[in-house]
Amino acid sequence: MNVVEKTGNYVKRALALVKGDKDEQIALYNQVKADAAIDKNLSNLRAKLVDDKLAVKDAEDALENVKYSPETKISSLDAYTNNIVSKKAALDNAKDAVDNTEASIKYFTDLKTEMFKD
Repeated sequence: MNVVEKTGNYVKRALALVKGDKDEQIALYNQVKADAAIDKNLSNLRAKLVDDKLAVKDAEDALENVKYSPETKISSLDAYTNNIVSKKAALDNAKDAVDNTEASIKYFTDLKTEMFKD
C-alpha cells in the first residue's frame, strides 16, 4: 500500500469539510505533506534536544568552575557572587530549554497520533 492510499483520522476530518473526488485527492495529498512536516519537525526537535542536554552539562560545569576554581584567587567578593548568580541563571535557562523541547516533542507526537490514527 503506498502512502497516499493510507487514510486515517486526518483524511476523515478533511473530507468532512469538503465533498467530491477532487477534494479527496487534495485531502490525501495534504495528509502526506502534513505527516512529512510533522516528522521533519520531530526530527529537528530530537536533534535540538541533544544540543539542549549538552548545554545543561556545559552550564553545570561552568557553575562548578565558578564556585570552586582552584586556579584563580577571589579578588572581589561581589564579582565572585555575581558570577555564581550568572552561571546559575544560565544553568536554569538551559534546563528550561530541555523542558520546552521535550514538551514540543510530546505535543507533536500527540498531534501526529491524533491526526493520523485510524
